[in-house]
Amino acid sequence: MMKQKLINGLLKIKYNFQRMYRVNLPIEKRQKRVWDDLKKLCSESGWRYGTYEEDKFVEMQFELAEDLYAKHYYFVMPDRLSCRVRVVEKYEQDKALDIFILAQHFNNELNNGKVVVDAGDRTVEYIEQRSLLAPLLYGDDIFSQMQNHNFIAKDVFMCFQRLLLEDIEPAIIIADLMAVRRG
Repeated sequence: MMKQKLINGLLKIKYNFQRMYRVNLPIEKRQKRVWDDLKKLCSESGWRYGTYEEDKFVEMQFELAEDLYAKHYYFVMPDRLSCRVRVVEKYEQDKALDIFILAQHFNNELNNGKVVVDAGDRTVEYIEQRSLLAPLLYGDDIFSQMQNHNFIAKDVFMCFQRLLLEDIEPAIIIADLMAVRRG
């Protein structure tokens, strides 16, 4: 029993030293460390993914709705980890105003993410970005951010589908989502 407490204490000290070492790394090395952690997570997870070393991003597919998959992109930038997914491929031009209204409703509610509308391509993306510090210090934060991004992306996708397929007003869609979230 005493030996196990000693081992746990030493592991905790080792973990804290690793975090102190990582926080004092220069910016370029921080980016490399998080990039290596992201690649390791993908490799160990068994997910099918593509790695783009030069641009420091990973591409993989996750389910947005039943039997509907979308490409998710995870970028490691010098100062942040960015997750993005396209939730609407092409929308009809006559829906543009409602698309922008629904995107703005989401952006008023989201903390770390934003819904971005590209009027030229008529696409909608959900993007979540966080400082590199959390994934640098806490290795499992990358997985948590990926999970959170996918969870919210599913809600964003579902809401835009309601707008595009069922022609429901943006304010009602957001009100319904908020009611479900509050329980």
